[in-house]
Amino acid sequence: MLQRQTVARCALCITVMLWAFFSWGCKENDGRADLLALARTAFAEKQYIEAERHYERYLQLYPHAENRWEVWNKLVEIARGVRGKPSAAAELLESMYLEFGLEPQRAQSVLHDLASLYEELHRRDRALEVWLKYQTLPDLSDRQQAEAHRRAARIYRDRGEYDLALESLRACLDMELPQDMHARCVYELAQTDIYMNNYRRAESLLRELQGMTAAESTVRALGMLALADVLQHQKRYAEARNVLKGIQDSYPNPQVIETRLRMLDDKLNR
Repeated sequence: MLQRQTVARCALCITVMLWAFFSWGCKENDGRADLLALARTAFAEKQYIEAERHYERYLQLYPHAENRWEVWNKLVEIARGVRGKPSAAAELLESMYLEFGLEPQRAQSVLHDLASLYEELHRRDRALEVWLKYQTLPDLSDRQQAEAHRRAARIYRDRGEYDLALESLRACLDMELPQDMHARCVYELAQTDIYMNNYRRAESLLRELQGMTAAESTVRALGMLALADVLQHQKRYAEARNVLKGIQDSYPNPQVIETRLRMLDDKLNR
């Protein structure tokens, strides 16, 4: 009889413990959902300070919650787009990479945004480190690889490391890319040649770009402005003028073209 009572008491204790455990789990889930709902509502209503507070608390209280990716991204959006603090957004992205760095798709998104932010902040050395890390991620498309090579090359060029810039851009050109992406790599390679005073090769590349009908209009216009610079440097003023006339309607800032045309007209009329 005593043994049966003991077993009954043990069963009752286990039942109570299980009830308490599941009850606590339900309360945690309810609290997590409520806090996230508060944050989402505040964000939708543009109550960004309140939303930020709720999102930060969510990350602190629920280190393994499934919605952490959404919450981190909202905090980055608030820091960068609302508060106008790209440095704070970069710090958040660094923390995101620590959490999601082993998930290839999410790591791609984080590192791309982080490298872009460091470029915006003129922290080129750190931006280059991130672009190089980005290139090592699995499952990058050719477009993604090409962009990383191109943007790394710009940083190398700004640092005067022209050989590394050329190496990065040649890797970009060796890829099977749509013409619009190929055109961007050609333009950056031509710019690097101009920095190196290699005007003949720059002209050849820019003439190639001139014939790319699928190139984006802005890239093509920038390329033709660079070609006019090369021609003007060689005192081929009439050719430079013809190139500029060809982009007078497509260049993003028409006043730049008008000013350059007046300067060339002065040289031609001397």
